Amino acid sequence: PRIYSVGFFFGKGPTPSGKVVITGMFSHTMYRLDPGSGALESFAIPVERANPRAVVIDDRGAWWVLLGAPRRIARRDPVLGTWATHDIGMYPHSIGVDPAGRVWFNGHFTRDPEQLGFLDPAMGTVTLRDIPPHPVLAKVAGVLAHEVHGGVFHRDLGADVAVDPLHGGAG
Repeated sequence: PRIYSVGFFFGKGPTPSGKVVITGMFSHTMYRLDPGSGALESFAIPVERANPRAVVIDDRGAWWVLLGAPRRIARRDPVLGTWATHDIGMYPHSIGVDPAGRVWFNGHFTRDPEQLGFLDPAMGTVTLRDIPPHPVLAKVAGVLAHEVHGGVFHRDLGADVAVDPLHGGAG
């Protein structure tokens, strides 16, 4: 087997082809690994200091990638291989797609209030939602768990907040 080491990797997959899509954190590159052959393809993100942090693949095969310092979401078209980006106004941490096709993210450094947001790809709009900070853990990074029974959740080291994916409210 081959061992690859290029920054930190966070992956999502397999894709319909059986390959795994991997972020090249601290770079401007995404990777696609064929687990069977060990072949690794690279895909440059056309954003300076892109810093891809997390990736999710939607039901059409598009890659939705959070870009840290640029504070953007990037989408790679599965057919054309082209990239489009959307400014989201915060340094994002984790990503998920809800049943309505909206792309959810949480702020890596948002505190008091903590924030979630979503991009509506059909409208090209970004909506941010404040959620109450955890009374003890508000000083540590959160993680967004997604696609759990069709819902979206913000996790702050064990303190879960459920988000209604159709209306965007915390509950």
